[in-house]
Amino acid sequence: MEQNDIKNEQEVLEPVKAEEIVKVIKKEEKKEWMLPASIVFAAIVIAAAFIYASGMETSGPAAVNQALEEKAPEITERDTVLGNPNAQVTIVDYGDFQCPYCGKFYNDIEPFIRSEFIDTGKAKIVYKPLSFLGPESEAAAVAVECARDQGKFWEMHDGIFAEEYKEVEKMIAGTIASSEHNGNLNLALFQKIGKGFGLDQTAFTTCFNSGDKDAVIAQHMQDGQDVMGQGLSTPSIYINGKSIEPSVWSNKQALTTLINGLIK
Repeated sequence: MEQNDIKNEQEVLEPVKAEEIVKVIKKEEKKEWMLPASIVFAAIVIAAAFIYASGMETSGPAAVNQALEEKAPEITERDTVLGNPNAQVTIVDYGDFQCPYCGKFYNDIEPFIRSEFIDTGKAKIVYKPLSFLGPESEAAAVAVECARDQGKFWEMHDGIFAEEYKEVEKMIAGTIASSEHNGNLNLALFQKIGKGFGLDQTAFTTCFNSGDKDAVIAQHMQDGQDVMGQGLSTPSIYINGKSIEPSVWSNKQALTTLINGLIK
């Protein structure tokens, strides 16, 4: 599978150690008894926001600020829109299937977004798969693109994140050291997921093994770097072209206020 051509060492992407992620999550989740869940999640995200950032010192608040005024994402023919295509609000989610906080977003926030804004026609959402955590991330990105050929992008997206979030829960519980690079994101898993929603297995497997999606995956990475520059991080959420801080997108009340304010 082709790698992104950008070689600048300032843009080499490295996650922090898994134990640091777990430490932040556990520290904040201990407070859950005294705070609403959305606030707890916001604290978790802010405390470890942009853990997956470029090799320069762009983690933490500085990384958030750096990303705020970057280029707006474009919706292209490579993207698959979920929701009303004419909705006034467009949500763009840059994520990596191995990123634990992308899993937290999928599990804790995305169901709310879908029920409140996507299903009601107020907004549409686009997921842009980044793959800077290695071969398994690339494989998962290829899987959703091959499923897209059969009109099943979002079904595969949901299936992969649901499976990967099980690994995140194990990491939080301390039964595994990391939810990354454990070999679970592979063709066999994608085939199993696809079987659940009637994917043509032969066509999917041929696509997955062909290398035909390598250029698309590389372009998604390039698009992310064009938008976020040295602050490339996941998850990164944009609403109507503007970068949204974790303190907003991880808080359901704040997110509702923002989105409703954009609807005329």
